[in-house]
Amino acid sequence: MQARPRDFSLALVCLSCWAVHALVHRARGSAVELVWGCNLGALFIALGVLGRARALTSVGTFWLAAGTPLWLMDLAFGGQWLLTSLLTHGVVFSLGVRWQVLDGPAPGAAWRALRGGALLQQCSRWLTHWSLNVNVSWGIYPPMRRYFSHFSGYWIFALVYIAELYFAL
Repeated sequence: MQARPRDFSLALVCLSCWAVHALVHRARGSAVELVWGCNLGALFIALGVLGRARALTSVGTFWLAAGTPLWLMDLAFGGQWLLTSLLTHGVVFSLGVRWQVLDGPAPGAAWRALRGGALLQQCSRWLTHWSLNVNVSWGIYPPMRRYFSHFSGYWIFALVYIAELYFAL
């Protein structure tokens, strides 16, 4: 990852955006929401740029590339709206895309993001309550139940969607 004069400042902006969002979740008693891939992706982008770890920045950006449209879909179906979500899905994601355009994705970033996401989903099963369905680790997202009757079919569909997206980037 090339060091550019503004990168450190912009990485601190990313970290600040994530921290504000994290503090809001903590104040609301919903800190477990920080396990969502988008929230971790935003943190990865900030830490990746600060540490000049291009792979971490790429994975964070890929996770937000997959998660942001899903977050918007969730909002369309009446999901929870937090103003600070715009910091992670808007500000941090756009800066992550900026770094991907300037530096290119890290070699093997799509595979890393895919494997990391699968691991994150399993960790979400161990760390979160089933009723929250964080990272869709426990069941089918409710509006999609009309199309899928079994979690395994839904999981394979989501995996293919995300893999196609990552490898297209």
